[in-house]
Amino acid sequence: MPVDPNLDPPIKGRYNGFDVYPMPMFMRLETRDLAATVGWYREALEFGVMLEMPMMAHLRRKKFQDLLVFGSANGNAPAQGLAIAFEAEGEVDTIWRRALDATPVGLARVEGSPRVMPWNARELQVIDPDGRRLIFHEQTKDAGAAARMGAMFDPTSKAGAS
Repeated sequence: MPVDPNLDPPIKGRYNGFDVYPMPMFMRLETRDLAATVGWYREALEFGVMLEMPMMAHLRRKKFQDLLVFGSANGNAPAQGLAIAFEAEGEVDTIWRRALDATPVGLARVEGSPRVMPWNARELQVIDPDGRRLIFHEQTKDAGAAARMGAMFDPTSKAGAS
């Protein structure tokens, strides 16, 4: 049976104020300090805690923006080099200010200010306490957006080449 990319998973119920559904995709993160990392995600980025257990926490910011955060079982440093992107339409500046004001934990920091990207997204990059890159994005609404989008799909345009 072919996959229907427009099909939302069925809601199975509610738990702790969150809809429960089969998650179509989620990120599983390992951390050296589960409590500190969960606290930072809550304070800096407004993730809610759907479920918390001694060895893991299920965090959710918006529907389909789920993170399962596990305490490192063997004490090794967690994997890095992964960027996790979250849609944050109309919230990028608020997240930026909130993350700048958050209590520093581990490697957590904000990478500059929100930037307009050539693909018509305005992005904010934040590093979490274990060094993972998080990207919060919204659509750009500036006067040059239509021209940039057209250039991306016009093979003769120098603006679309890179």
